[in-house]
Amino acid sequence: MSKRILAVDDEFDVCFMLQKALAEIGYVVDSFDDPLLTLKRFKAHVYDLVILDINMPQLNGFMLFREIRNLNKET
Repeated sequence: MSKRILAVDDEFDVCFMLQKALAEIGYVVDSFDDPLLTLKRFKAHVYDLVILDINMPQLNGFMLFREIRNLNKET
């Protein structure tokens, strides 16, 4: 089974490149360019790694990480 990665960056191009590069080496990547949408679609116990942009306008990476941890303590 492939490892799953969640990538979040407010720039679409960064999300696209992360998804493309990581998929080429065998990872399944879900990427979002909207941190609020990320929280709505977050799947607990699914991701092996979460990559977050720290500097996002709606919800910075630290706040997003805290919200993700509230949804799943093991992340």
